[in-house]
Amino acid sequence: QVLKTFVTDNANIISDVEQTVLEKKLYDFAASTTNQIVILTIAELPSDETIETLAYKIFQENGIGQKDKNNGLLFLIALKDRKNRFETGYGLEPVIPDVYTGRLQRDIIAPAFRNGDYEAGINLSIEQIISRINSGEQYVDTDQKKTGINFNKAITSVVAI
Repeated sequence: QVLKTFVTDNANIISDVEQTVLEKKLYDFAASTTNQIVILTIAELPSDETIETLAYKIFQENGIGQKDKNNGLLFLIALKDRKNRFETGYGLEPVIPDVYTGRLQRDIIAPAFRNGDYEAGINLSIEQIISRINSGEQYVDTDQKKTGINFNKAITSVVAI
């Protein structure tokens, strides 16, 4: 699916007013930082796709972020499947790793979506992501066991091989 805007609401869960606000926020963010955040909602996943594979394909096909910086992020929401996924470019991984987006999904998105408040879940999570990227601060998992082993790096290095 070719995306032409920062917000594509195929599932019709974002009001026109909110879509305009989000679009401007994401456009201004991209203009000031070169980082691109794209939101895509779909009614449901194709029967032959998982949320992970579809998010990866859409991210790659649309070249989200700058090619030389790989600084894009896709927020994909599949409404009927009750699934959402952040696909993050490697350039943003140190600041927005999977463990961080997992916390956003658990603490912000899931409660809002359960209450049918999709706009709040989307908006609050995007605000958190923009704030974190603007801070430039690398994410440190405070729940990580103090064993001296960074499990996130260990898993990433195994996957990367």
